[in-house]
Order: sequence, then C-alpha cells, then structure tokens
Amino acid sequence: MDATHGIDTAMLIGINLTLERRLETARQSPLLSETLRE
Repeated sequence: MDATHGIDTAMLIGINLTLERRLETARQSPLLSETLRE
C-alpha cells in the first residue's frame, strides 16, 4: 500500500510539473498571449 501511494504521488507531481511547463510555454508564446487577450 505504501509503495502504491508513493507511485501515485510521483505521478501527480510529474503531471503538475508538466502542466506548469505548458503554462510557462504558453505565456512565452506571443500567439497564445494574443489569443488569451481577446
């Protein structure tokens, strides 16, 4: 049970890091920034 919980936590952390990277990439992209402003 502890091992499974550790794996789930690692997966959630990995997903959060991936989402944060995508958000930062979106902020740095001029095209997406213009789309968000409209």
